[in-house]
Amino acid sequence: MTIFNAPFYTQTQLQQMEIQDISFPYSDDYLRYIGIDHQYELTEKALNEVNLEWKKKLADKSANSVKNFLISVRFKFYAYAYHHSKSNNPQINYLIAKRGIKTYPNMYEYRHNIKLAMIQLAFYMLENGDISSISGVDVESMTSLSIDTIRYEERDYPNRFRQTMLDLGLAYYGRYKFLPSGCGKDW
Repeated sequence: MTIFNAPFYTQTQLQQMEIQDISFPYSDDYLRYIGIDHQYELTEKALNEVNLEWKKKLADKSANSVKNFLISVRFKFYAYAYHHSKSNNPQINYLIAKRGIKTYPNMYEYRHNIKLAMIQLAFYMLENGDISSISGVDVESMTSLSIDTIRYEERDYPNRFRQTMLDLGLAYYGRYKFLPSGCGKDW
């Protein structure tokens, strides 16, 4: 099995390149492509661009807390995309990494919005924790919520994130008809 090693581009390189010359998927200072999983993962720098104080909100204070948090954001992001489509997981991964959807003018903008969606989810998780693993109280009605209610009503995802995922074609209850190609070779 061949594991794809994505090229790394600096922001200066990306500004100087034409979009057709960029090899997708790629890693940069904000998103790292993990070839073995065919998934993107946020970097610390992406969150630092929004708020330098974000690490203070981490519940986990261990040495690997940042790494663990970024992994959990990636898992939660992709779980949402997998759960909201009849397409299989490799199709979703391929869509995100190489294809995009036709409503976006190019793959570069599509990838940029993937990054924004992950950042939205990360800051929501920092503010609220991962509430998909707990039950709690509905503040409006002052009634307790079971874990099933939280998951079924998707209260563990912010509204803006859900709209962004819909815009990205990652909350599509249909089935995409393309087949991922070149697995391991170029993505």
